[in-house]
Amino acid sequence: MKNILLLLFVSLSSLNAQTVNFESFELNENEVLIDAPDDQWVETPVSLPNGYDMQFDFYFNWFISSMTDTSTPGFQNQYSAITGAGNNGSQNYAIDYNFASDFSPTQIIIANEFDDIFVEGMYLTNSTYAYLSMLNGDSFAKKFGGESGDDPDYFYLSFRGVKDGIVTADSLIFYLANFQFEDNSLDYIVNEWTYFDVSSLGQVDEYQIQYFSSDSGAFGINTPTYFCMDDIQYSFIDNVEDETLKASFSVAPNPCTDVVTISTVSQTPVILLNASGQQLYHWDNIDLGENSFDIANLQGGIYILRQGESSMKLVVR
Repeated sequence: MKNILLLLFVSLSSLNAQTVNFESFELNENEVLIDAPDDQWVETPVSLPNGYDMQFDFYFNWFISSMTDTSTPGFQNQYSAITGAGNNGSQNYAIDYNFASDFSPTQIIIANEFDDIFVEGMYLTNSTYAYLSMLNGDSFAKKFGGESGDDPDYFYLSFRGVKDGIVTADSLIFYLANFQFEDNSLDYIVNEWTYFDVSSLGQVDEYQIQYFSSDSGAFGINTPTYFCMDDIQYSFIDNVEDETLKASFSVAPNPCTDVVTISTVSQTPVILLNASGQQLYHWDNIDLGENSFDIANLQGGIYILRQGESSMKLVVR
């Protein structure tokens, strides 16, 4: 039964899913765009800021790359992904270099005119520069795990959402490398495109991303502060209304925050599933007409309501 529920969620969640894949940027293989028009790379509905340091004459934050070098270590190979290509073998991807003088977070911005966008997730991986630095060490950064392999090193990204100028209290962590396991055979450095689900942060105007590493000193992080991103998955919240028409019951409001009202002509129990297909609620006492339920303890994200053979996406902010 769990497998059936999981397939049901995948089918519904992908119904209106769209992707930012950076292929709209015209690049030949092994090229990189470093100087963005108006200081931002835009592929609707996402904007990636790009900065320039006048004092030291270098660009930072986001670049658009098609570099394929997975073997050359060091700063001269700073624009390559360790995968040698974008997600699923595509050509282009985005790469971030966080070296702002004020140590401000990296941003992923949703354009103002797209206030009905809900980002579900994205694919992340290491740059070649950061990966080889952690794997072997270099003149600036240590080899992760140390010579014994027992050092509990880590390198991770912390994602927070921003909505109407307010930063979310909760954060999501993505480990680019993790050597904190008691069993050293479990230690890893990410070297493939890995999906990162950000739906629990809810609908946001932007994401703020900060780097953390066990290899840090008086001047900050020694590990090269780079990561790569591709295939941002998103959907339009307005499409939830279209799915409502296909169900034998209706839900309001949708998106919701604390209380949801289900209107139905059936007394069949209603269940609520999370993104993993796990049942969170099972409401048996269903009245004909309207039924109100408290969902204030749910994190922001996309859920599935099901009654009998009918299912509907529920967006919680």
